[in-house]
Amino acid sequence: MKVVENMKNKLYFVLSTGGILVTLIFLFYFSTFCLNDNRLSGVNFCIVFLMITNPIVNLFRVREKMVKSYFYHISLNLICLYLLCKSIASIITFYVSGGNTANNLFHNVDIVVVLGLLLGLFILSFFLKKEEIEGNKHKLVWLYIGLLFLGIIPLFREMFAISFFTNLFEMSSLDTSLRILLLFLVFLYLLNYARSIYRASELRTKAFIFLLYSFFTGNILTIFGSFYLFIYAEQFLIND
Repeated sequence: MKVVENMKNKLYFVLSTGGILVTLIFLFYFSTFCLNDNRLSGVNFCIVFLMITNPIVNLFRVREKMVKSYFYHISLNLICLYLLCKSIASIITFYVSGGNTANNLFHNVDIVVVLGLLLGLFILSFFLKKEEIEGNKHKLVWLYIGLLFLGIIPLFREMFAISFFTNLFEMSSLDTSLRILLLFLVFLYLLNYARSIYRASELRTKAFIFLLYSFFTGNILTIFGSFYLFIYAEQFLIND
């Protein structure tokens, strides 16, 4: 019976993780390629709340703490299904009617309700029973490279959403093409070390640089991803 229960828990967790990742892909596409100014949009709030869920956080842990509650995973999957349908409808609406009409789909009362439910599930996850399992340390390379290529996408859209950091380092006076070139060089530097990071301190250094890079490009997915790599570095590599 315990084996069957463990298999059910694993299935729920895999479905939740897959559902969130697919939903994030469509939300990210809509945010990156459809919206002109996405700093305070409803779609970005949805991305933020999905990035702090238990399945996503566990992607960046080696010692995964998997929530065992069926209610949690079923609720999460239903919310993701709704957001997925919403994001697909928004993308279609964008290409048919334009950006303002599409963005309005993420500024209605239902999105406030969805964010409230996600926040409630996030708080609830701290009190639910969890099963700790040992993950695969070799997934670091795929996580790191995957995040890097997600991080380069906004460069092609000239998205420098968080202007505070740009102004702080006086990059705003630079030509757009030069800014993109500088950020692309940072990307190449981070990519060059993708398979030669052996210590937690090295990973933290690269993750911190990547975190700053993500703030410059306004990429919410890689902001959270690089932050998770920073705080869970010792789980993947030798802690020195």
